[in-house]
Amino acid sequence: MRTIIAIVCLALVLWVGPAGAQRAEYSLKVSIHEGMQTGLTQQRVEQILQEASSLLKDRNGCDVKFRLDGSVGTFTGAPKDITNEAELEAVHRVNADIKVVESITFCKTHRRSGYIGCAWRREGRGSKTVIVTPLVAKAHILWAHEFGHTKGLPHRAGDQVLMTPCRISPITVEINQHECDCFVGRSGAHCQSRSRPNLTCAARQ
Repeated sequence: MRTIIAIVCLALVLWVGPAGAQRAEYSLKVSIHEGMQTGLTQQRVEQILQEASSLLKDRNGCDVKFRLDGSVGTFTGAPKDITNEAELEAVHRVNADIKVVESITFCKTHRRSGYIGCAWRREGRGSKTVIVTPLVAKAHILWAHEFGHTKGLPHRAGDQVLMTPCRISPITVEINQHECDCFVGRSGAHCQSRSRPNLTCAARQ
């Protein structure tokens, strides 16, 4: 099966509603490496983003909306297979919010089986970005998970939590209030803490 990766840089528009309620909308440009056949049509990308929005808002009461900015494009000049940090950075620098590539075997360290998701970027190299695989049944869960990392969220233990360090599944969909605060960009949420829990799992995201 082809592994498809997307690297995401994100732009935020934040509203403050009555009684301190907050909601956020993220408008994302999507670009796919021109050497790939992904099945990621405009309609499919819009569906993934809509389902990710529903996961946060309808399932968790966290008022976040993702939408596609313009048409899905293509890019070249950066690798479609990421095997080291230099290749990762080259794709990060592509002028789009979501960049789709073929595969990734480098995130923080090398792994033989590769990664299905990665939001790591060395400190000081720019805004956090996301690497995700748009899986047929659970792409929206993975995209939302990796987006959470761009907002400063670490992994968290739990069988059903969205930010699990383990393999995602149809039940890994829950977020807590602090995580919601970070998703919407709430002031004072302390989302960029340097401390990270020492969690281990056989299938890390």
